[in-house]
Amino acid sequence: MFGFAMATVVLASFLIFVGGSVTSLDAGMAYPDAPLSNGALINPPGWLTEVKTFWEHKHRLVGWGVGLCAVATVVAGFATERRSWVRYASILSLLLIVSQGILGILRVRHDSVVLAMGHGVLGQVTFAWLVCAAMFSSPAWGRRLSASRSEEAGWRARWSGWLVGVLVVQLLLGAGVRHFGSFGLLIVHIWWGTMAAVIALRVTMRVLGEVVGDRGLRRAAAVLGMATVVQVLLGVGAFAVTGGSSALIESATLSQWILPTLHVLTGAVVLASAGAVCSLCQAGVVAESRVAASEAVTAA
Repeated sequence: MFGFAMATVVLASFLIFVGGSVTSLDAGMAYPDAPLSNGALINPPGWLTEVKTFWEHKHRLVGWGVGLCAVATVVAGFATERRSWVRYASILSLLLIVSQGILGILRVRHDSVVLAMGHGVLGQVTFAWLVCAAMFSSPAWGRRLSASRSEEAGWRARWSGWLVGVLVVQLLLGAGVRHFGSFGLLIVHIWWGTMAAVIALRVTMRVLGEVVGDRGLRRAAAVLGMATVVQVLLGVGAFAVTGGSSALIESATLSQWILPTLHVLTGAVVLASAGAVCSLCQAGVVAESRVAASEAVTAA
């Protein structure tokens, strides 16, 4: 099950890049029908010859691939996984991916920028959940819940949880800027993003400074910190080449395509790594409570 879950994560990360490219290149309505592309499922005529049709149809093909991987994960989970809650997590992953696909279809059929924005936001949230669900399905997760954690796990759990909430708001603001080109939203996006980066780096430094034996948590925190720095730099670069939003660009150059798209992809990595840190810290709280309860029973 873990292998299929990881394959879903890898393919979903590529899907975010392709979907971000669709928005950067304004290719979302390259095919006015959905889920088919000019009536074809796999190989519509001429889709390889034009930039917009190439990226939009690739977006749909990769989306189908992610869905199939999620189905395989659920089947493998029910065949091999003994933990029922992990199986339910895989079902939730599939439901989120299906919902994302339906939202994408509605976005095309109604030619709606609002639905396009919702499609992008749900895509990043779904990716973050897929990362956490893959982590839950790993054999190491069960051992984590039976091990004692280091001090101040509660502090880290609270702050990482707040960070996830802050990043979701930042995601909404960024999607609004990207799809509507609002200068007011851009100012709020920059201000809120600065605050989110400070919190992310604070969580990273506290984890790396305080946690010694938990390699999984340290790695997740390191990814969070590095992705946050890269995300800030990409945000500056995307602002420089687009003037603040891809919606303001009629025909994107290479830099106007790549930098905003990588900004979207790295944002997804930041959210997913924050979710991983939060989940790992919450597992630490559960482990400490179990140890405390066991010690209380022993003392009694």
